[in-house]
Amino acid sequence: MFRLQTIAPEQATGDVAQAYKVFPPQIGVPAPLQMLSASPALVSLQAGFIKHFLAHPKLSFQLQALIRYLSAADQGYAFCVGLNGNLLKSVGLSDVDLEAIHDDPSQAPLDGKEKALLLLTQKALRTPEALGDADFDGVRALGFSDADIMDALWIGAGMKSMSCLFQALVKP
Repeated sequence: MFRLQTIAPEQATGDVAQAYKVFPPQIGVPAPLQMLSASPALVSLQAGFIKHFLAHPKLSFQLQALIRYLSAADQGYAFCVGLNGNLLKSVGLSDVDLEAIHDDPSQAPLDGKEKALLLLTQKALRTPEALGDADFDGVRALGFSDADIMDALWIGAGMKSMSCLFQALVKP
């Protein structure tokens, strides 16, 4: 499946096996995480990021999934569009909703505070040159810390890097 040698879940030992345990057996280990097993250190780091975001005190599951979904869609990263789209459908969104949100992220069914952070994230990813101090001050005024803002931006930017790797390393 990949151009580099990776470790299948059933063959994983040590740190890679521990990293794979982030996902319960009924979900399985997503292909992008398996791809990172070409470098056991990277797969362990990614598992740490996943654990961090699963327990995030301010960024909801839905906000995180929307950031990933929108960033993946912008990159043409079909695997994560599908994965995150299905996660969002599990909380009540439809394909029509997702298309509308992609076209206009302000249509996201989030409270005003989370919607503001989603919009900042999308602006940063789509038109970073258009960002100004007021954009950051606005979400800070809503109660988000700089760490929260960085975490939201990291989620979206992470989709860009994973998309590049996935497209380069998946065998056609």
